Amino acid sequence: MPSQQLTFNYGKVLTLCINARNNVLQVKQQLQKLALLGKALLERMEIIIVDHDSTDGTSSAVKLFEGRVPFRYVSNTKNLSQDNSLTFALNEALATRGKYIWMLDARCLVRVENFEGLLLALDSQEGGLFYLAQANSWRKQFVSYVDVDDFLQTVALGIIDLNRCLFRSDLITRDYDHREFGAGTGIPAVPLLLYISLAAKQNIVFNPQTLEPYDIDFREEQKDPVRTYAKNLITIYEAYDDDHRRASISPATVMKIKSSVSDYLLPLVLRLFILRRGIKEVNAKVSRQIVKQTLGWRPTVSVLKWCVSGRLWGRVVRFIWRIILKTILLIMAGITLLICNTLVTRAWRYFRNSLTTYRFRYWVKVGKGSRVEAPLIVEGRHIRIGANFKACPGLHLQSISTGNYTPKIRIGDNVALERNVRIAAIKEIKIGSNVQIGANVLITDFQHGKTDAESLRILPSDRHMVTHGAVVVEDNVLIGPGATILGGVTIGKGSVIAASAVVTRSIPAYSVAKGVPARVKQMF
Repeated sequence: MPSQQLTFNYGKVLTLCINARNNVLQVKQQLQKLALLGKALLERMEIIIVDHDSTDGTSSAVKLFEGRVPFRYVSNTKNLSQDNSLTFALNEALATRGKYIWMLDARCLVRVENFEGLLLALDSQEGGLFYLAQANSWRKQFVSYVDVDDFLQTVALGIIDLNRCLFRSDLITRDYDHREFGAGTGIPAVPLLLYISLAAKQNIVFNPQTLEPYDIDFREEQKDPVRTYAKNLITIYEAYDDDHRRASISPATVMKIKSSVSDYLLPLVLRLFILRRGIKEVNAKVSRQIVKQTLGWRPTVSVLKWCVSGRLWGRVVRFIWRIILKTILLIMAGITLLICNTLVTRAWRYFRNSLTTYRFRYWVKVGKGSRVEAPLIVEGRHIRIGANFKACPGLHLQSISTGNYTPKIRIGDNVALERNVRIAAIKEIKIGSNVQIGANVLITDFQHGKTDAESLRILPSDRHMVTHGAVVVEDNVLIGPGATILGGVTIGKGSVIAASAVVTRSIPAYSVAKGVPARVKQMF
């Protein structure tokens, strides 16, 4: 886009009148899009921005586009109603020499890629109502109609959308009175433009492909939508039968329009007649009377049609299908997450245990086939372990040197330890082969200080560690969870130490020891 100043000339093909009130962001977006048009296209257009008493800085924002887009800024400093604001903007547009006038809401952004075809079609048409479909998939860009009745039978309510109405400025009758149709009802813009357009027997161009998709719900913005779209619109259509100077509309067309209006007002009809609920700032009783007087029995038919329509049941089926699909997706996502979480957890655990075992082999001399799980604590040296050693998390091996002995821990082959097993020695602990040790077991050959009167006067932290002798656990011994084995104890081959037992003296072979202190029951 060239940066030089663009000239402003009359004799344009299209006058684009943009209505704005506190829409500074939308106006900037609109001008940014129009700035993408080529200079040749812009010079065939007249762009008017009518600012209705905005307080958000719209006047300052549009100055940024001076020289890039040839527009005229008009400020309406009076705080007018919506219908009078529209009349103000329409009079500004009529004062130009544009062949066609397009009244555009600032919030509805144009599609600049379709403007060249739009201007070409508008420039080549001289008379008659026509339907312009700016879509590449259509074989014809526009379809002309003979008269108003033929046009309305085909297009129906499409012309209700204010932003899809274009009309010839030189053929508009100047004797319309906007106060006759809906002044003070909130937004009579559509009936007003429809009236002046049909009165000239021309000027209607319906172009659904020239706007970006937008989410403006005009029915929500109208102060009184029932009065505007039922009473006023039907009044305009019926006015043709009372004035022979204008083309008449056939009863079939009026019936079709009434049915279309009834279908258009279906959400309001359901709220007013079925749910019997009011609408904010709308007199529900008056609205019901207007609907009955204007549309008769057609709202009932619209409700029945809606209840049995394929569109409704299609929505119901699609809604149910979406629920089923989302449920299936949630279940699949849960299963996938569970599987992935399990696999990842297992892989991480395997990696961590492999790393722990590798570090354990670096600290301790251990035989083949051994495997330990983190966390793990190893303190001291002179620890020897046989083959196929298995230890669950929490293993704590202590070989503490006091200067009096060389501490040793010797563990045989095929020894399995459950969680949180602690083996601590200051002299010697020897565990044979094929030994099973339960969780939370303590095996130690020392204690902190003696138990005579003189030693008890010393602080526990200052007492020396003393031992009553080595601990020997022979082969094939089973030690239950929570058991404690103290120094100077030998547990004979094949013995069983019950859970939570405290062993303070030696246990013969093939015996069962349980209790505190442990009582021995010899089996052989």
